[in-house]
Amino acid sequence: MILNLIILFLGSHAASASNTLFPGQPLSGSETLVSENGIFELGFFSPSGTKHYLGIRYKNITSSNPVNFWLGNRIPITNFLNATLYIDAGELYIEELGSVLWTSNSMKNASDTAVAVILNTGNFVVRDQLNSSMVVWQSFDHPADALLPGAWLGLDMVIGANILLTLYKPPYNCTLMIDQSRKRGFIMFIDGHDYLGTFPDWMVTYEENGSLVRLNDPEIPNEIEFMKLHLGQVSLLKWINNATSSGWQPVWSYPSSCKVSAFHCGVHKHRNMQMH
Repeated sequence: MILNLIILFLGSHAASASNTLFPGQPLSGSETLVSENGIFELGFFSPSGTKHYLGIRYKNITSSNPVNFWLGNRIPITNFLNATLYIDAGELYIEELGSVLWTSNSMKNASDTAVAVILNTGNFVVRDQLNSSMVVWQSFDHPADALLPGAWLGLDMVIGANILLTLYKPPYNCTLMIDQSRKRGFIMFIDGHDYLGTFPDWMVTYEENGSLVRLNDPEIPNEIEFMKLHLGQVSLLKWINNATSSGWQPVWSYPSSCKVSAFHCGVHKHRNMQMH
């Protein structure tokens, strides 16, 4: 009976280990965490084939230029095989060769047994191991240049920060933030200029008394969509995979034309992509 209980405990722990980072069990540079639904994976990825970064991506969509939702303040890692991600007392750490490169700096106190989980939504959360509603840090509060359905932009009163999208494309930066003075309004800053736009009502939902704008789930269940900030354009992209073509198709874009000021913009359609 005791042996059966031990086997049951180990089996249940192993089943959850693929999507969960436990204290004392660091994630090495060659390993990944995978959400229970198998859609998202977290690990050290390389967009250029040289330096690696901690990020989340769609697990079963492959291309030479995959979509990544970056974490860890986009700090480059020179040798990912020597890098680890671990959790200690509710704080996440990226370490390379004994040096700490990044920490999550959670705003709330967490128990020593807190774990980090990659959810089915693509949100990476640090939460209490016994009470999953006690979340002390989450990746949805720290987007880079892309936003998943269910994630938000705007003034987050809980963490005391203005959540926005930022694209670094030297020598320029492009930032998108919510315009609190206009319903569903946003401001895109680029090269010292600002451009005012408005999200369609079907695309976003107001929350927290209008201080946050949340990206809605796709209208058709199981469709894959996300918002992407380009240099001079923001788009809602949908994954298309049929007999004639496969790739990311824009559902909505602002501006709809492909030029803002001196910047040529537009959605780069990734070819040679397939859904497994």
